Amino acid sequence: MGADAGGGLAGQGIATHTLVGARDWSAQRAMPGSAPSSIAWPMAARRGASVPFDGAVDGTDDGAERVADIVRLYRLVLDAIPDRPGLRHHADLLAAGHTLAGLAASLLRLGADSQCRPVERAALLWRRDGRGRRGFAAAWRQTPDLPHFVASLIRHPPLRSRSQLCALFPEGVDPALDDVYPGWAYRLWSAEIRQVLVGMARRLMPLLRLAGPRIVLSLDIDRSASAADLDATLSSLARQIYGRWSLSLTGPFPAGFSLPPDPRIGRAATGPRPCLHGALRPGDTLSPACLALFAYAALRRPGIAGWSCDQDRRDPDGFCTDPQLDPIRRDGLVLRRHGASAPGGATRHLPAVLLHRLARTTRAAATQAARTPVRFPARSRVSVVIATRDRAALLRRCIESLREVTAGPAPEIVLVDNGSREPDALALLASLQEQGCTVLRRPGSFNWSLLNNAGVRASSGEIVVLLNNDTECIEADWLERLASACLDPAAGPVGARLLYADGTVQHAGVLIGPGPHAAHRWSPDGETGIRSVSAVTGACMAVRRTLFDRLGGFDEALPVTWNDLDFCLRARAAGLDVRLCSDSVLRHHELGTRTPDSAPENQDQLARTRAYIARRHAGRLGRDRFLHPLAMAEAGGRLLDPEAPRWISALVASGGVD
Repeated sequence: MGADAGGGLAGQGIATHTLVGARDWSAQRAMPGSAPSSIAWPMAARRGASVPFDGAVDGTDDGAERVADIVRLYRLVLDAIPDRPGLRHHADLLAAGHTLAGLAASLLRLGADSQCRPVERAALLWRRDGRGRRGFAAAWRQTPDLPHFVASLIRHPPLRSRSQLCALFPEGVDPALDDVYPGWAYRLWSAEIRQVLVGMARRLMPLLRLAGPRIVLSLDIDRSASAADLDATLSSLARQIYGRWSLSLTGPFPAGFSLPPDPRIGRAATGPRPCLHGALRPGDTLSPACLALFAYAALRRPGIAGWSCDQDRRDPDGFCTDPQLDPIRRDGLVLRRHGASAPGGATRHLPAVLLHRLARTTRAAATQAARTPVRFPARSRVSVVIATRDRAALLRRCIESLREVTAGPAPEIVLVDNGSREPDALALLASLQEQGCTVLRRPGSFNWSLLNNAGVRASSGEIVVLLNNDTECIEADWLERLASACLDPAAGPVGARLLYADGTVQHAGVLIGPGPHAAHRWSPDGETGIRSVSAVTGACMAVRRTLFDRLGGFDEALPVTWNDLDFCLRARAAGLDVRLCSDSVLRHHELGTRTPDSAPENQDQLARTRAYIARRHAGRLGRDRFLHPLAMAEAGGRLLDPEAPRWISALVASGGVD
């Protein structure tokens, strides 16, 4: 957001460094025009225990709070949004010890209503803040002057205050944004979400006091756990809005730790049989609304066996970043009904970050630990089909990496030439044919579906891997892992994780919908294993030959785009599970052989294709079920929805998502 687009002081041409000085101001009500230009309040006046946020114990920190306060201050006093330079400058001032009242006094001098009497202006700001008529007189009497009155409004926002997120991030909240504080945008977003969920949990308490289930948690203390880790976990439990829980501790206590005087915490859970049970790790902290929302979900959905929630990563200093939003993950906090076997289909997901998990290892270490060895599928012949035209350097790199890097038995290679004319490409194809590759000649206009259908028919493998000529094999076990993932009878097409030349992720599955729209699914660094997705790209797709024949191959009415996605949609309609094998990794030099879909010359074809897909798959093009409800489809799930605080309570109240 540029300096001329917001309400920041830098954008107004005012020197921000002169707004706050180093001297105190008397605690008398300021008359119009009497406020000095440089105002600061003593360090003793800084906010302490009275802040409405819960601190590092449940995943917030002063940095996010400062940003939230500054944005509210600008909106309240100037009815504007600060630009990024102004936001960063004022956040630094608060971090250095200046106070909200001091900043408020400076901003009050700039407001259009600065000539009003203090009491009149206070009443105006009270109404602007969305507060009712009652309570103003008492609030005004309790503060010494107008700046302190404004600061008190900032510290205690109304329950339905205007969203700051939509104004600051109209295109989505980037959880990695760090131009003010590291991850400040995510912490601002999570603070608004938490405020909504805490209010929801408190409203549910009359019902939960009457019928809420008993929750029993267990915590196994390992050797790496410290007293501080356990204290953080127990403190977050003590702050739970819902109190019908107990915690059973096992393992040796670390040095310096002692049990708190809480009868709910002990070496063994006591009392009646639990309705819900789950496990924590040392250092885990829970949002204050966490257990209340799990308890309500158990009442709301009596036929469901268990629930999971989202998590983020908390460092030892209490800073929470890296939200891991995934509706199908079950590796965080999971609460199950007593005695329920809870198969995967019998669990639901509460789409909210209710768990803050202590980060103990780096993602790279976790990735290495998660990569299990595989062996090439026994007695399974693999064929690799590559459609190509000219661009000899691309094809040579693809074939050389396939032969030199790939471990296991050499696959059959079928090349489908779409009318190459360049001499070096023709010479390369002739050489590869002499070396044992099958080369089919299919000249004519480009039709990806037709070319690959011809290649599959000419192949003999039980497993067929479709590979673009602009891909490059970079890991020895990529084909072993991809082929192994195909052998499950429940598996449909299986795709690989594709990287750009700079190492960033280009493909980790495809999101489809709403409507005939698709986006590459965003994937965090270090993602491993096999997961279900809506579709995978044909740039690297493995499929059982019997399944390919059963589905009738690719639709040749889709020559350029959506042919691979249509194939995946038909596989899902047949009851099969489209999967991504994250441990099968290749490099993709994307668009090495064609222009992008966004090019003007491709727009007519793309419009016809989308209309065809909309007719063919009507009823199957809703919001992607593998996209987290709080994430934005346009960014592949990487950006968070700034509108989420407005409707998350309704989503959670439904008892979770499938």
